[in-house]
Amino acid sequence: MQVDRVSPRRQIGNRMVVLAAALVFAALHVYGVGVLRLYGFNIAPWDLSFFVILLLWLFCLARVRYVRLNAHVLVGLFFATLFTIWIGIEALRSPMPDRGFTLFLQQLRNVGIFLVVATLMSHEALLQLNRVVFRVGFVIAAVALILFGNAMVHRTVILATPSLWRPEPQIGYLVDQGGVIRLIGLARDPNFYSLWMAPLLLAGLTLRQSPEKWVGSLFMGLSIVFAMSRTFILVFVISTIFLFFCTWKVSGRGGLRPYFSAILSSLIVICISGSLLARFADISVWDVIRRRYQLIFEAPRWIVWERLLAYLPDNVLFGIGSRGVQVALGGMYSHNSYLDLIIETGVVGFAIWAALTLVVTVDAIRVASYALAIPWVHAWFIMLGMFFAFSLVYNPFYWIIAGIILSLATNCDRE
Repeated sequence: MQVDRVSPRRQIGNRMVVLAAALVFAALHVYGVGVLRLYGFNIAPWDLSFFVILLLWLFCLARVRYVRLNAHVLVGLFFATLFTIWIGIEALRSPMPDRGFTLFLQQLRNVGIFLVVATLMSHEALLQLNRVVFRVGFVIAAVALILFGNAMVHRTVILATPSLWRPEPQIGYLVDQGGVIRLIGLARDPNFYSLWMAPLLLAGLTLRQSPEKWVGSLFMGLSIVFAMSRTFILVFVISTIFLFFCTWKVSGRGGLRPYFSAILSSLIVICISGSLLARFADISVWDVIRRRYQLIFEAPRWIVWERLLAYLPDNVLFGIGSRGVQVALGGMYSHNSYLDLIIETGVVGFAIWAALTLVVTVDAIRVASYALAIPWVHAWFIMLGMFFAFSLVYNPFYWIIAGIILSLATNCDRE
């Protein structure tokens, strides 16, 4: 990938996009602290971060006069805009009009984040981006481990007191099925914590060898292990194998070999460290694994999915409207993003979103040949796997990763 001469305006744009990405990822990790309620609306931390990065983008546009547009970003923006319009139409058909409207506002925010990142990101910013988000993850993981460690010290009291199983605010830990204490950091949910942390950890693996890199990777890796997300672990393994074979030729020449070697080395160190900590705390690792995985068959999600699929024959084209899944399930979530989309927005909405996802996925495979970009490609495939088990379509995570990948794809065209 060729490197162009970096102009002062481009340098400012690079700093802006690094700051924007760091703000969004930090905001994702503090959702458990709470939301701001204003005039009946719940404003999440990532909503506040969006207003900040929007101001940064407008500054670049008005004062610095620097934004980057390429064919890949324009195609992505076309489908993103089309999808947003469709969500607005579905909001009008929603069985919960007020909540359907807030979902439309969330999607407008997502397109805004996508636009900011995609029009400011460049391959020259990647090293700085990887370094900054790695340090953000390092700090977040350190805080999460401290909170989780405190919970483990008092685990006897916590397990004996049901009112302490899900503390308020929802930070530090939660007691899940089977009496297992799981790390959640400040993110409120252990599964989402693992997904939000993944690109921050993987970005660090592209950096030069240093004590900071290995200590930070250990902290982040241990925090993901203690979150004990079954789906994340499975998806991480599958996506890593898939990505390795997709980049076999490049990896074989040594271009990406350090990245996969770093993953393997980190996994070994993390597993050994986790086992030693468990033994020190007098916890049986195998007993925890057994309790976590035996519960998969006691509460199968496909029963819920079958209930939703019953709505499809009569609503194939246009769906049942925004927030329709929650109404159909009595307030519960389906825990399947793909099913959410096709049931609520129909084949039309799903096809638009699928077209955008396909465009980003094709570009992701091409961008994966660039060593500094591969963590974001890896995070993209992890996320697509997590979509099978969680409702995440309207979360900013999808849109910021998509913006990064599409903005980098133009550099592959020059090779």
